[in-house]
Amino acid sequence: MVGRYYFAIVGHDDEALFDFEYSSNKSSESKPEDHRHLNQFVAHAALDVIDEQLWGTTNTFLKSVDKFNEWIVSAFVTPSKLRFVLLHDEPNENRIRSFFNDVFEVYMKVMFHCA
Repeated sequence: MVGRYYFAIVGHDDEALFDFEYSSNKSSESKPEDHRHLNQFVAHAALDVIDEQLWGTTNTFLKSVDKFNEWIVSAFVTPSKLRFVLLHDEPNENRIRSFFNDVFEVYMKVMFHCA
């Protein structure tokens, strides 16, 4: 995956459990902290759209739920309603779906080993 990404795991009460920002562009002039609050705001604003789309589908992967400037917001919702939110500029939907499936697989392994 190439480009810029912001990933967040959001709990049941809309609390951020984990977030991570990644950019494959090594020559980026702006520091990661410059846009961190904006990324958090965009991801949090998309939660209402994600919840709305859940009522109309049984899919766990929600493709492009929102857009903000150059960012595309995609989401994955676990059966327990935990939300994985990804802000990205990647147009390849299959890579995003694969990323969410990999994250969900790791999440399930961690949850089963902690119990």
